[in-house]
Amino acid sequence: MDANISSEFQKAQQYEQQGNLAQAKVAYESVLSQSPNHELSMYGLALIYAQGGDIKSAKSLFERITSVNPKNFGAYSNLGNCYTELSDLEKAKSCFEKAIEINPQAVDAHFNLGNTYCRMNRHSDAIACYLNAEKIVPNLPNVNFNLANAYGMLGRNLEALEVYKKIEPTYRNNPHYCLYLGCVYFLLRNFPQAKEWFLCAIRIKDDFPNAYNELARLYTLTGKHLEAVEIYLKAFEHEPSSQIYLENLVKGYIRVGKIYVAYHFAKKLTTPWIRSLALQYLSSVLCEWEDYEELRNFILQGSSDEVQGWDILRMTDSPEAQYKMMKAFIQRSSPPVLSLGAVATPLPTKKIKIGYFSPDFRRHAVMHLSADIFKMHNRDAFEVYAFSMSPELTERDQSNLSHLFDHYFEINELSDLEVARKARELGIDLAVDLTGNTRDSRTGIFAHRVAPVQINYLGYTGTMAAEYYDYIIADRVVIPAEQQPFYSEKVAYMKSFMPRQVNLLPSPKPVTRAQNNLPPEGLVFCCFNKGFKFNPEVFSSWMRILKAVPLSVLWFNNLPPETILNLKKEATRQGVEAERLRFATYSENMEAHLGRQKLAGLFLDTFPYNAHTTASDALWSGLPVVTRIGNSFASRVAASLLTAVGLPELITHTIEEYESLVISLANNPEHLSAVRRKLKENIKTRRLFNMQEFMSEYEAILTQMYQYAVAGQAAQIIDVENLSS
Repeated sequence: MDANISSEFQKAQQYEQQGNLAQAKVAYESVLSQSPNHELSMYGLALIYAQGGDIKSAKSLFERITSVNPKNFGAYSNLGNCYTELSDLEKAKSCFEKAIEINPQAVDAHFNLGNTYCRMNRHSDAIACYLNAEKIVPNLPNVNFNLANAYGMLGRNLEALEVYKKIEPTYRNNPHYCLYLGCVYFLLRNFPQAKEWFLCAIRIKDDFPNAYNELARLYTLTGKHLEAVEIYLKAFEHEPSSQIYLENLVKGYIRVGKIYVAYHFAKKLTTPWIRSLALQYLSSVLCEWEDYEELRNFILQGSSDEVQGWDILRMTDSPEAQYKMMKAFIQRSSPPVLSLGAVATPLPTKKIKIGYFSPDFRRHAVMHLSADIFKMHNRDAFEVYAFSMSPELTERDQSNLSHLFDHYFEINELSDLEVARKARELGIDLAVDLTGNTRDSRTGIFAHRVAPVQINYLGYTGTMAAEYYDYIIADRVVIPAEQQPFYSEKVAYMKSFMPRQVNLLPSPKPVTRAQNNLPPEGLVFCCFNKGFKFNPEVFSSWMRILKAVPLSVLWFNNLPPETILNLKKEATRQGVEAERLRFATYSENMEAHLGRQKLAGLFLDTFPYNAHTTASDALWSGLPVVTRIGNSFASRVAASLLTAVGLPELITHTIEEYESLVISLANNPEHLSAVRRKLKENIKTRRLFNMQEFMSEYEAILTQMYQYAVAGQAAQIIDVENLSS
């Protein structure tokens, strides 16, 4: 080598060792001006370019090196890093693979190939690369850190936890390590440990919004909603540009009932789908309908996988649209999980083990309806299990449950996998999801396949659009035969699908209009549905009815103050005095709530999301319901109840029919009285509230489901009327 070149190269290396990269760069360039293919100088200069952020220049030099020396695995590895920085992941992958081909012991190439696979969302391939690196040089902290992260991305949380624990001495003061370890504990539903590590991350880095966000999610899942809102707000304040933190803050305010505050923050959302869904829901709850149709149409005309079934039920009565949107949501959020393998075919036994899964074993509409099911099961034929996933059960709730079930398990702090494994170990034959796609649902449990037969029932009036739900329990009114294609589940038909807690009776105590802020005369229309089921079309219909029936009022349940104000404003705008809208106070006592409904003359149903439990309550209290039937399950529930109680004449098919029937009944007191007398008599004699008949039908279809499973047969449509007694 020329003495001058050698001298300049040594200078470059000395400058580089001293950290004087500018002088090192000059010296390397001097060498290359005299010897353009000086490999080590090209390499050194390329690294300086890369450190300085001049990735394109670095890439050019590394490419020159590979031309000069095709066996330089380091050059290929660094060239891969350049392509990674330039977001050309396929070329990066090829370079790392070439480096490994040249030198299979090149630990950095294995590591960087794993990182590239992670960026390509190929986490299984990444894990293989990290494990190769670990074999070459064991216990490299950065390799294990990324290995644990990759396990976490695949939901292999126990393996992730094992690796994270291994590198704790090196990383325990790293806020990102603390966050990721907390997330693994969170996913394993070890909430105390998760909380400890989230707080550790925040102590190390007090402006760490992601750690605040995860801590708030933990508080939400454990029922500490006020604390969650406070922490969500901190996350948002640290990073106000984050749509995720803002969306979570909006949801937090919704959970604590601060709907108007949630609405205010939702307006700041900029992601079109998230903003539209949040505003559409909140405008529905608040009855703030200025942009209602625009938001609704945007959602219905799109194809987002963010739209949950709970959202779509109130927007359209199209079962096809509901199925398509729910399927997209489920495929993204809860795809099938095969880690436990196929569930074993059940063996014929004396008793069928049936498990009910719900967060609502408390004062809730589902419990209100289903309590008698649990109590009345034939214990000679069924062994009844409860799996409660609620973070908010009181001691009173728990004591009330003990006499309803043979076995009761709290599963809120168990992971989906742990719950599925436990249910399989217990030998559950039939698993009934009483939640579906509603608040606090745990669809992921069913994605693991907890039992040979999995059933969607009662809590969610629509298809789950998931292959791992075998049946949906319904009747011929809510799911006519022609609509079966829009349900992924096979339909199990009862004569009437909705149960009733028949020992919960309306209070016999006298009740007056004055006690309930109702006028002394005039017909009282009633709608005790929640405000999110109201919409401009339905409300305008009600206003036309009030105008056509002198002195009448419309009695609502207790609603948020902002909702009441908006409804009164809208009534006034439509020429109806605000005083003709009346609002009930909240009643803790269910018997009293049922008893006061005798003050109303007619219950006015909503559309497309009918009254469900509230319609059952009204009929049970002797209050006739006028409904408009649609095409979806949710828009046909009230029609199902009216059919089962022998009042099909109160079912209408258009908004014009609906208004005409209501006005006709209201202005013909004798006709309305006759309807009320008929209802009073039919309550005693018709199928709707006959829980003995209900249980006979219900257990017959459950037994048929079980028999199909024992025979190794796939789920089939079942009709109780075709089963031999």
